[in-house]
Amino acid sequence: MNTLYIVFFLTTIKVPGVQFDPGYSWFTIETEHFVIHFPARGVPVPQRLNFVRQVGMIAEEVRQTLQDGGVTVPQTPVQIVIADYYDYYNGYATPFPDNTIVILPFPPIAERANDDYWLRTLILHEFSHICQLDQCRGFLQILRRIFGRAVLPNALMPAWLLEGYAVYNETRFSTMGRLRSSEWRSQLYNAGVKTLTPDRGNTYELQRYPAGLAPYLFGSSLTEYGARCFGPAIWDRFNYVKSAIFPFFEELAFKKVFKKSTRALSAEWHNYLLARFDSLRQSLGNNLTQIKRLTDEGFDISAPRWSTDGSRIYYLTANGQEQNGIKELTLGTMTTRTIHHGWIAGNLSISRNGRYLAFTELVNRGNGYQQGDIFIYDLQTSKIKQLTTGERARDPDFAPDSFHLVYVSNCDGMSRLKILNYQTGEQKIVAELDNGDFFRQPRFSPAGNLIAVGVWRTGGYADIQVLDLKTGWQIPLTEDRANDQDPCWSRTGKFLYFISDRNGVNNLYAYGVESRKIYRGTNVLTGVFQPAVSPDNRRIALTILTPDGYDIGLIELNPGEWEEAEIYDDTLPEPDYHQLMPVMSSLYYYSPFPSVLPKFWLPWVNIGNGFTPGIFTLGWDVLQFHFYYVFAGYQYRNRTPQLNFTYELHRYRPILQLTGDFTIKTQESRIGLSLPITRTYSQQNAGLGVKFTHSQDIRMNFDIFYLFSNAQLFRFNVAPVQGRSFGIIADAQLPSLHRSSTLFRTVGYWREYLGRPPANWSLQPYLVLANGFGDTGRRGAFRIPAQPGVVLFPSSEASYLSAASAVISGLKFRIPVLWVERGLGVLPVFLQNINTAIFSEAALVSNNYFRVIEGWEAGIGIEFRTDLLIGHYLPLKLSIGSVNSVKNFKKPKGYLRLDSELSNEIFSRDKTWTLSAD
Repeated sequence: MNTLYIVFFLTTIKVPGVQFDPGYSWFTIETEHFVIHFPARGVPVPQRLNFVRQVGMIAEEVRQTLQDGGVTVPQTPVQIVIADYYDYYNGYATPFPDNTIVILPFPPIAERANDDYWLRTLILHEFSHICQLDQCRGFLQILRRIFGRAVLPNALMPAWLLEGYAVYNETRFSTMGRLRSSEWRSQLYNAGVKTLTPDRGNTYELQRYPAGLAPYLFGSSLTEYGARCFGPAIWDRFNYVKSAIFPFFEELAFKKVFKKSTRALSAEWHNYLLARFDSLRQSLGNNLTQIKRLTDEGFDISAPRWSTDGSRIYYLTANGQEQNGIKELTLGTMTTRTIHHGWIAGNLSISRNGRYLAFTELVNRGNGYQQGDIFIYDLQTSKIKQLTTGERARDPDFAPDSFHLVYVSNCDGMSRLKILNYQTGEQKIVAELDNGDFFRQPRFSPAGNLIAVGVWRTGGYADIQVLDLKTGWQIPLTEDRANDQDPCWSRTGKFLYFISDRNGVNNLYAYGVESRKIYRGTNVLTGVFQPAVSPDNRRIALTILTPDGYDIGLIELNPGEWEEAEIYDDTLPEPDYHQLMPVMSSLYYYSPFPSVLPKFWLPWVNIGNGFTPGIFTLGWDVLQFHFYYVFAGYQYRNRTPQLNFTYELHRYRPILQLTGDFTIKTQESRIGLSLPITRTYSQQNAGLGVKFTHSQDIRMNFDIFYLFSNAQLFRFNVAPVQGRSFGIIADAQLPSLHRSSTLFRTVGYWREYLGRPPANWSLQPYLVLANGFGDTGRRGAFRIPAQPGVVLFPSSEASYLSAASAVISGLKFRIPVLWVERGLGVLPVFLQNINTAIFSEAALVSNNYFRVIEGWEAGIGIEFRTDLLIGHYLPLKLSIGSVNSVKNFKKPKGYLRLDSELSNEIFSRDKTWTLSAD
């Protein structure tokens, strides 16, 4: 059982999706407990080194803070990789093969919650994961000493426990954190009885609400409630107890620590939330602001902006059912249309003449990472023009003259407020911030002489200030730890609207330019964001929080009913952190050693060539420049030892691949090159290789391939609904010393994905053409297996059809049946959906270029599939189906199949000829 558990864990380890760009030079700095790797163009400049050393100082301070708080911290150095060329604020942590933290430290411009210092919060969150995942005690510690770091008993806990603990630590060990966030509380309250019901147990992997963050939101709230009832260190105690217990027995650890089941604690927590929700409702009274809901897409809809005539509202859509983009809502008919698809971020802006729409779009740079630039969309011609390149720009806003734009540029560790004349290309910097402080959401005043802008400063000071373009003065309108954001001028310029949580809920506030007073303009229960004033100055469109996620709402402006804003009561704790100690480490070039060395070994059985027991290991260095897999075993059928290995070098382009499979009787090796090309909406891969086989003689094969895909699969799809994939693969077997035969093979495939997003059904026609030519080997050039997938031939007398040429065509229709979105208690198994497919397929084979048909087969089938998520890492597809052959229609054949793209990627050695069936 122990071996089975360890093997299962390995199949769930995710090779992270962040690309460590080989186009940079990579360097390393060490602190007492951390090894920090970072990229630079050439030799790092002093400003760059200061930021890296700051990361090291913060990491050491966080480690000491958690250790003083009773958290078990790793005793071995933790790797930190800084991937700051991505334009979003995120990170991840993995305990395998080494304790590694990857941070994407782009300022959290788009975050609605507040932080005392965002970089510290990011490191604190990820290091909390390492502290939880690394622990191992008792008998499992003995197994770890034998097998290595494959034994990680806490790594398979459900996502709500993993993310809940990390988010809880954000709050416990800081002055802010998401659990003190008004938006976080509003999301919990808004869930109410619709989402959080006791019979759901601990299945907090809900995809739809709130915008895919359910494990973080509900997990942290339940964790906080447990700490409130049993003390702040109770979850550290739980992690400690759980680290001596095998996976899938989290409930046993729960009962040992809490003396009750997770279901019982969840029910208490749910009742506690409802009581707090009722208390909040009563405190706000009955005079709540009436909001008219304009959209019902849910998930994450944002950034409304009015057309100049007031008849339409433009907004950003990210509903999980289609490509993100910009939509236009016609208010008279309440109909919508998409005007542009893309990875749009931040806010929108409409030019005063009504012709142009400005926005930020994330586009692929370098080796597949995304950075933002400013674009404008011509509403008359539907043409798009890119205005900036490589500035990592956000939040554009048009000046009244319609050809100047203000935006925020985030380069070289600086946040700069810039004004651009997009007709001439002239730029001017009007303000700068450094040391992690940043601008966001600048807005021109109606007269164009002032810019209102959100400013975040260390300590949690998210304020609104006004910049006078004539004098250069920066005038703060707010200076406190309330979360003030989203400035927006009235059409007359008499009021400056913004969003603030100074009364505990994110409400609309107005600063009177003449009175110099702040008024509260709404009284809402669950928060509003991103105000946009209508052209007639009578209405405001807002982003609102609903039980379905974020949507667009509308309120009437009634200044006569406004009340002067309450004085902000700062109840947040004062920072009391350890002093940051200087990092004195010297700088050196990155080396893959020792992180690339094997960290585990496991018993394994290969059955491809008969029963072959043995041992295997796999791994990669911390920057994932070197990947390898090694298996050594003994083939009982052939009575010979076997050595199988794969090595890939990703440090350079193209990628170098080496594979080998050696026995006493046969030795086979291949050397290949591949060049993956990642664009914003497509992926390509081209490569070639040569394979040497030594048995009775020496044979040499050449292969070459090109693959392309722009298939689009969105969050709430069960199969791609747009795009296509195609490829061509060819190889040549050349004459050997003892054999003069030659064989050339080519395979071409094409698959279309015909859907109608946001509808989530998928129709997939596909075609495969294969041809072999040469001499004696032609007739066995291709073998078509009798299994569902690319082909289905359950009635074939042989296990495959063999021929020199083949044509395969098929059609598959797949549609979701039920979005279950439930888990199994505290087991790390989450059932996402159940879907079904009907499909048909036909094939012809020939040895004479189809002048004579040697064989044919056709059939139809039906399949039911459930999509699972295991341990927050591994997506699985469990399928059960039946296929009927035309030749023997009355005798259907059933099948049961478990697919994992990740484990297939890890353990499949020959990827060149693999065709995906879905």
